[in-house]
Formats: sequence, C-alpha cells, structure tokens
Amino acid sequence: MTDNFQAMMSDFLKSAQKMSDAFKQANPQGAVDHARTVEGKAGAGDLTATAQVNLKLVVQSVKVNPALLQQDSAMVEEIITAAVNDGLAKAQQTVQQEMLKLTKNMGMPQGA
Repeated sequence: MTDNFQAMMSDFLKSAQKMSDAFKQANPQGAVDHARTVEGKAGAGDLTATAQVNLKLVVQSVKVNPALLQQDSAMVEEIITAAVNDGLAKAQQTVQQEMLKLTKNMGMPQGA
C-alpha cells in the first residue's frame, strides 16, 4: 500500500508541475496584470464623475466634474458612489475574462 501511495503522490506532483509549467507558458507575467485600470463612469452632461479602479479592485482615483459640486450633497454622493461601483464591476468583469482566457489557453475546461 505504501508503494502505491508513493506512486500516486509522485504522479500527482508530476501533474501539478505540468500544470504549473503550462500556466507559466500561457502567461509568463502572471494571471492578470493587476496594475491595469478600468474606468467607471456615472452621471450625465456636466454632472459626471469617473473612478479609476485597478484589477486588484482598489480605487486609484475619483474625478468629479466641477459643475457636479454645485449640486446638493446627496446628488454628489450618489453619482460618485455609482461611478466607483461601475469601476469595481468593470474591474471584476475584466479579471474574470482574463482568467477565462488563461484557462482556455492552458486547455482547462471552461466554467458554466
């Protein structure tokens, strides 16, 4: 039984190494470029805000059109929140798409 277990572990480790090598070959820089940013937007016309979010889901910056700041605070807060949420959603979607591409390039089955 011990020999069988050792053989199974050896096969498992070889398979894991093959997957690791395939992963590195498919994307030598890593699964996702987390420094990359996406832009979330909200509002209309001059009453807009944008948020830059990186693929680690960290908000990098928020920009508010000066005309928006002339509005009541509830509207300003709502538009800024919507811009940040839009940026976060786009970043999550981008990460998911990048991971799907990576697993496809590695020949792994795609999720449902």
